Amino acid sequence: MKKRVGKPGPTISADAGARVRDVALTRDVLSLALADGRTISAPIAWFPRLLKGTRQQRANWRIIGDGIGVHWPDLDEDISPLGLLRGEIPNIVERAAASAKRPKRASAA
Repeated sequence: MKKRVGKPGPTISADAGARVRDVALTRDVLSLALADGRTISAPIAWFPRLLKGTRQQRANWRIIGDGIGVHWPDLDEDISPLGLLRGEIPNIVERAAASAKRPKRASAA
């Protein structure tokens, strides 16, 4: 018989409290204030639609699904705090990293 060590404690996960309460945007950074008091931030460069959007388009956002995400209707962009907390980096970052590793071709003269 195996002996149990320690007492069972509460399970803490990345999604506990991962509900958006507020959104802040600067020229370079998206910050999500969460219901549990945390703030998570990511470069706007990770989100091409936000990056290319006007100040007015970026300012037009709404919290969706009781805080499970943020939607920008003018830009057709949805961002989930849970995805950011889990490290689910948007494809644009992966593509940029892959293209940086590829050797550049010599141009024909």
